[in-house]
Amino acid sequence: MAGPSGPAYLSQSSGFLYEVTNSHHMFHLPDPEKFRMKDKLEEAIKRAKEKNPAAKLVRIFGMNLNPDGTVMLGQQGKFTPRWEYAFKDDKNGEAPPQFLTVLFMAPKVPMVNANAGNVSDMPSFSDEQLGMLANSDLAAKAFLAIPDYKPFIGNDNESIVYLIQDNKPVIHLTNWKGQMVRLDAITLEKL
Repeated sequence: MAGPSGPAYLSQSSGFLYEVTNSHHMFHLPDPEKFRMKDKLEEAIKRAKEKNPAAKLVRIFGMNLNPDGTVMLGQQGKFTPRWEYAFKDDKNGEAPPQFLTVLFMAPKVPMVNANAGNVSDMPSFSDEQLGMLANSDLAAKAFLAIPDYKPFIGNDNESIVYLIQDNKPVIHLTNWKGQMVRLDAITLEKL
């Protein structure tokens, strides 16, 4: 999305998120919308590749998970609901890795950080693994199927994290009660 003098970005003012298209005009963002992990995955990959064609996905982080496995993006006055896609370019071992993130806090305007300091050097997902990842709604259902586990309520301390551990994709889920589980990110079997 481009404004009259450049690309759009997000700004915070008085507790509200605004879409800014240039230094003189601010527009209120549209109503909040729910998104599953895969709803923003392709756009995140596209945005990362625009900044660094060699970037590979290493982590997906969702915060404020709802019972249906979605995250409500664009809530006025709330700054924790997000889908964050973290990438690295390992420079083929020739130089220190470069890390970047594509962050969705609002439905339509991702924030790209081409020098992310919140990403560590971890294994990346293969294209085959990415195509087989279970979506967040299915992961939330698997979590709720565990006896005595409480449902997600969209709380600030509820999260879902996709990453590679022991050479396979896994999902870590945590609810508001601090109940955690680690699932295979493809089969959703408890690990």
